[in-house]
Amino acid sequence: MENGWELVYTCNTELEAHHLKGNLEGAEIECEILSQVDSTRQFTIGELAIVKLYVREEDYEDARKIIEDIVDNDVNINDLES
Repeated sequence: MENGWELVYTCNTELEAHHLKGNLEGAEIECEILSQVDSTRQFTIGELAIVKLYVREEDYEDARKIIEDIVDNDVNINDLES
């Protein structure tokens, strides 16, 4: 990414990155996704499945807090069906 952007989160699926991006944008934090997922094989583990979420340097701390709150409170939908 160009200067002025900070890596705030790394995950293995584009879906998770887009979920977090939506939450950040809802808080008026500009963000970008850089996906290195191998689209020909759709790997979701290892070095071929890295998805990075970047935010502006000035929004890094706020974005980090929002992401931590989401990750810490994330509930697996399968757990709710039991």
